[in-house]
Amino acid sequence: MADIDANTKKAAQLGASMGMHLSADFPPVPTGSDAKSQQIANELNAFLNAARKEIHTYNQSVDAMRAGASAVPEAIDATDQSGADTVNRSAEGGTYTI
Repeated sequence: MADIDANTKKAAQLGASMGMHLSADFPPVPTGSDAKSQQIANELNAFLNAARKEIHTYNQSVDAMRAGASAVPEAIDATDQSGADTVNRSAEGGTYTI
């Protein structure tokens, strides 16, 4: 994901676009006036409410996966920069013999 120059922008973009959220928007449940239609509507609403909760959990997992995948290249950038800073500081006022 990262090349030798710590070019990790593409990897971060990929991480941010991983996975796809599911929609929890469902059409309204039709209702009827008789008792059997009401019972069916109640059961269907209960099912859809449970599905909405599962979809919410799934979408949170997608967000966590995206955050983790984006964090890796950012950590690589930070580590590379820290190493470069260390190398730069080591050359200040130092004498090297080869």
